[in-house]
Amino acid sequence: MSFSKALPLSIALLSAIALPALSAGITSHRAIYDIKFDSAQVNSKVSGGGGKWVLELSGAACTGYNVSYRFVTQLDYDNGSSLLLDTRGENFESGDGGAFDFSNSTYQDNKVVEDVKGVAERKDGSVGVKLSRPEANDVSFPEGVQFPVQHFIKLIEEAKAGEKFVTSTVYEGVEGGGVAFDVTAAILKEGEVEQGEALPYKALEDKKLRRWPMSLSYYRKGNESDATPEWVNSFVLYENGVSRQFTFDYGEFKLTGVMKSLEFLPEEECP
Repeated sequence: MSFSKALPLSIALLSAIALPALSAGITSHRAIYDIKFDSAQVNSKVSGGGGKWVLELSGAACTGYNVSYRFVTQLDYDNGSSLLLDTRGENFESGDGGAFDFSNSTYQDNKVVEDVKGVAERKDGSVGVKLSRPEANDVSFPEGVQFPVQHFIKLIEEAKAGEKFVTSTVYEGVEGGGVAFDVTAAILKEGEVEQGEALPYKALEDKKLRRWPMSLSYYRKGNESDATPEWVNSFVLYENGVSRQFTFDYGEFKLTGVMKSLEFLPEEECP
């Protein structure tokens, strides 16, 4: 699997991973995470790395949700070389999950290697996607395909209901815009409130919000027979949509994401 492909996909999760449940109430926020190298397989040739991830989410069920992100990581190799990966996105999803407007790009050593822009709309029993970049094209998916916010609505609702495994097919507007992924989520035992004056997420703990450790395995749709996921993302998801304590497992190497700051943004009022 190409590293340049793997990292942006994990960020599309940020259109996904840090997203909320409408039923639980979304919290508009801006979070900053330190990205650190965790481990690598011997044959990966990756020896280290790290970076920064900034995520901002705002909106409400009545107006829709805006998600912007930037994820910058440098990977270091055994031979002394390095690779700078920079993924950026500006995405909007309607509150009812009927439309998804996305713009996601990836830079490799400051050169654009992927630039995807389009609009997806749920209509007449299917999901139609009109791509304007990398080239004009129309793509369609079955009605059951979910957009990122929809997906996390489902995850939180199922977690609250006590479900341990949730399967979904998700469209995130990455890899040229023509791919959806089958996602299997393993939801672990609900976490207990943590204590600590210095916690960057202390405001979350003070609210005594429910939270669940989760692990999401992503498979390219159509490759269901392949037991090995494209990548696995693990994290702690709060009922208001804020996430922390990430592990990005790309098979050949792993990265972690640790929350360094959390700022709550003004909320939009719905009638």
